[in-house]
Amino acid sequence: MDYFRIELLDQYWIDKDNKNQTDFCSHGDVYLKVKDKEIITEKDGAWTVASAALRLMKSALYGYDRQNDLPIISCCGYLMNYGCPNIITWDAKIVGSLIELSNFEIGEVKHGGYLLFQDGFLVDLEDYSRQSLVFARKVKRFYAESLPRIFSEKIYQDEYEEYWRLFEMYFHLLSGRCKR
Repeated sequence: MDYFRIELLDQYWIDKDNKNQTDFCSHGDVYLKVKDKEIITEKDGAWTVASAALRLMKSALYGYDRQNDLPIISCCGYLMNYGCPNIITWDAKIVGSLIELSNFEIGEVKHGGYLLFQDGFLVDLEDYSRQSLVFARKVKRFYAESLPRIFSEKIYQDEYEEYWRLFEMYFHLLSGRCKR
């Protein structure tokens, strides 16, 4: 089996002000290594880690189609995140106790935008699920320790509440799987 590692290294609001109450999506530094290649490190800037956590959990539970789903990791956006140029995403197909990862799409980060690892490779689904859950746990803890969010418009509050509805559902399902 091949190697996949993702880790949330640091997390903050976009302005790095702990008193910020108007940013809805936490940002942070991510480490991603696939096979023997470091895709992103702490040197590659901030990513929207709250949305990445949600999409990682979704990929571990249901698989992921990079053509029809939003990018797993992006530098901007939240639930919507349309048109962000700096992205990293991949296809994920669950095959029994394994997950096949393929078509790693790298946006305008250090790799200049292309497909990497087009051919699929297999990773242990339990390991992938645990890494996704650890990533999500860090996001959940960060929000729990932060000041409450303040919304300027109802649409932002609705999006935020939908995010947390999906997050908690995926988190619960993935936590149950990882207890086995």
